[in-house]
This record gives sequence, structure tokens and C-alpha cells, in this order.
Amino acid sequence: MNDHASLWRGAIISAAVAFPEFGLDASLANNRILFSFGEGDSVNNQLRAENFAQTACTRLMTTRILYWPGGHVLFDLGTIKQKYRAIAQFILTDN
Repeated sequence: MNDHASLWRGAIISAAVAFPEFGLDASLANNRILFSFGEGDSVNNQLRAENFAQTACTRLMTTRILYWPGGHVLFDLGTIKQKYRAIAQFILTDN
């Protein structure tokens, strides 16, 4: 994402362990990123996503962070369906 920022408009990152770097690239403005975490995922990475979201806001990027009950891997079918509905909504909406 960092090497060719002008080629993407959004990203969906599940259980992030690495985060894009902003640099000074103005082409990142108006891009959207969705982070999805299980409640059992690393608290440190969840905090890094929240810090990333705050910085992204200053760069006019939209960031949404979703937390799901369960661990790193979701096993509950209802939760999995909710996760993929939220991802589809993120892709299909332009706000």
C-alpha cells in the first residue's frame, strides 16, 4: 500500500499486525480503511489501530475499527456473517 498509494482507494485489514505508513503522500486523502479484530486479538495491535485511526483522520482518511466477540479466529457462524455483512457494507457505501 505504501509503495503505490495512488493506486488504492480503500483497504480491509483483518487482525492487523502491520500498519501502512502515511509519509507525506497527499494522494492518501479520502482513502478508507476498515480494521477488523476479534476481542482476543493483541491489545497492543488494537491500540495501534486506534492510534492509526487518529492520525488517518488528520490526513482526511476514513477509518473504521470493528471488534468481534471471540479470539483471533472467529468460529461463531452468526459473528462471521455479521463480520462479512459489515465488510460488504464498507465496500458498497461511499461515506
